[in-house]
Amino acid sequence: HPKSMTMSNRPNKFNRIPKLTKDGKLHPSEFQPHASMPVWSLALSVLFVSVAFGFFAKNPPIASESLPLERVLAKEHQYLSDSEAVIIGRHGNRNRFDVGVILGARLNETDFSPSMRLQSRVRHAIEGFCYGEIEHLIFSGAAGRKNTDGRKRPSEARAMFEYAKETVEKAPKMRGKRAQEYRCPFELERFSKAKGDERGNTYYIGEDKNGDQFTWVLEEQSYSTKENAELSLNVIQAKEWNSVVVSTSHFHQFRSKGVFQKAIETRKLSKAKVKMLNQVQESSYSRHVDGRERTREFAIGQFDFFRELAAIAYYKMRRWI
Repeated sequence: HPKSMTMSNRPNKFNRIPKLTKDGKLHPSEFQPHASMPVWSLALSVLFVSVAFGFFAKNPPIASESLPLERVLAKEHQYLSDSEAVIIGRHGNRNRFDVGVILGARLNETDFSPSMRLQSRVRHAIEGFCYGEIEHLIFSGAAGRKNTDGRKRPSEARAMFEYAKETVEKAPKMRGKRAQEYRCPFELERFSKAKGDERGNTYYIGEDKNGDQFTWVLEEQSYSTKENAELSLNVIQAKEWNSVVVSTSHFHQFRSKGVFQKAIETRKLSKAKVKMLNQVQESSYSRHVDGRERTREFAIGQFDFFRELAAIAYYKMRRWI
């Protein structure tokens, strides 16, 4: 052997003869996948990924557009929507409905204000109301579970009602061809509480800027979609309203329409017709600047989708739809 060795034939971990077992197999000590990534390199990689996730969670790439997973979620919700849902308001075809029923959903736990999806339901109905395509409104939803911290929780109907008043107050003045039929904003001084009925529903009578009267009803007893339909139809039947449009989220429309149609059929209300209100801008309401809130809304939306599939199966089993 020569006294000195060149760099090419000097023993190292790449050109050395590997250790073998007695039966000719590679020795277990030769399996060292971690040898190519030192601990410090692994730690830096984990730190980089954590910082990157934290940054994009707080600063979504484009807050005004849907992200890939949000588009997938929107497709899932669209799958359960009603293909015959009507579009009303400034994008609408000038439909006319006697009453719009807004179905309740969860409230924010911090201040009991309507969640993003519940705001969407209210805004779409209010837009139809302001454009004169919906004559009256019913806000349907009970208070839900009790609080453990002693705070008084309003009903979903009450929370929607207050949000609807705020939305109407902020409604812009309309100009152009449809200005005459546009009903908002109206003066809250001409909007007052009226006598309720024996079922516990609260009535508010108002007068729009054109001098036409309208009724908003708070139905605060329903805890399920079936009760939403049954108790709202009690009011609709008593008021002799016939054309009904229901405002609810896309993922909830298939079951809601089935429940309302079944209840109408059971009551033999031959004149009553029900349509679903297309939530044209539903997905845009969940595009938050705050990445954490946006991620939270996505997780809730995914949970709502799978829960709705289970609810549809249950309602079909009970023959409620």
